[in-house]
Amino acid sequence: MKTGLALVLILAALAPSVAAAQATGTLTGRVFDMQGRPVSGATIKVVGTSPLRGAIAKSDGHYIVTGIPVGIYTLQAMMNGYGRVSREGVRIISVCDTVRINFTLENGERVADANVIMAARPGFLSGPTRIQRITGEEMQRSSRTLIFGEP
Repeated sequence: MKTGLALVLILAALAPSVAAAQATGTLTGRVFDMQGRPVSGATIKVVGTSPLRGAIAKSDGHYIVTGIPVGIYTLQAMMNGYGRVSREGVRIISVCDTVRINFTLENGERVADANVIMAARPGFLSGPTRIQRITGEEMQRSSRTLIFGEP
């Protein structure tokens, strides 16, 4: 009886943290240019999430960002050759909430941000790596051999 009661108390104590961990919503929508055409490859960022959440618009301009904690956020949509558009005060108000936000980007502006995507294949370069120093003279000799056919 005591074991059963202890188990119930432990589960009751863990329930709020499990519920809080799952309290996330989804953002979805489309990105268009001024003529109403979809902007493929536009970047959508959810500012204020940690880790940063975002998406890249597909060929039809559609994007979807999942796993956003309940809260109030600023969204940014951007694409090189277009401008940056921000939407402030976007609310994810409940668990499993889906909010639809469409963006229209203006033509002609350059976006200074660079999108860097890093990934690593498991096991790639996990073993010993060979490092070799090459002098400037060796590089010149090597380039002459490859370019001009000289020994």
